[in-house]
Order: sequence, then C-alpha cells, then structure tokens
Amino acid sequence: MFIAALTSMHVYCHLFWLIERIRKCDDILQP
Repeated sequence: MFIAALTSMHVYCHLFWLIERIRKCDDILQP
C-alpha cells in the first residue's frame, strides 16, 4: 500500500513537471 502511494505520487509529480514544461514552451512560442 505504501509503495503504491509512493508510485502514484511520483507519477503525479512527473505529470506536473511535464505540464509545467509544456506551458513554458507555449510561453516561449507565443510572441
């Protein structure tokens, strides 16, 4: 149970990091 919680937390952290990177890329692409 503890490992499953850790894994889901890691996945959410990774997703959040991806979204932040995509948003920054959008900011750079927009004039």
